[in-house]
Amino acid sequence: MDARFDWTRIDPLIVEEQYISALQAYRTATGTTLSEAMDAVGERGTYLRSTSPERFPVRIAPLAAARLALDGIERPIRVIEAVWDGDTVHDWFVVLVAVTDGPSSAHPAFTETYLCSITQRDVTGGSVYEFSKQMQQELAEQVGASTKAPVWPPDDEAPRWWDMTTDQI
Repeated sequence: MDARFDWTRIDPLIVEEQYISALQAYRTATGTTLSEAMDAVGERGTYLRSTSPERFPVRIAPLAAARLALDGIERPIRVIEAVWDGDTVHDWFVVLVAVTDGPSSAHPAFTETYLCSITQRDVTGGSVYEFSKQMQQELAEQVGASTKAPVWPPDDEAPRWWDMTTDQI
């Protein structure tokens, strides 16, 4: 990372987690490739988090966020499902959803409700995969539902719970 670069316009974008805008602004200012910009903006984000953590929004712990979301679900929950997602900024992360009966835009017979996302920064001394499985089990026990663990290795196109045949459900 170039210590002489003026980050004044880009730092607020990083702090507000507007990474695409930060990458565009950096590339426009420097003429670098996307890969170089990703490295520079990523390094700057790490630097800012270590030197000015108070500037970043406080995230609700995933378990607390999931419990709040569960409280708002009125239908019986069939399954707590963990689904991989990922991008170039956050790497792989797990999204937990609660699946209930009832049609939705995602499936003709089931509805999913977002509970939380689990990233590596939510996990201390372990893997997102293991942490999500433990959290999923705890939430499922709380509401009397089953679980569908994330596949390993990460795959954001893995079959969903509702893709299983009816006799497997």
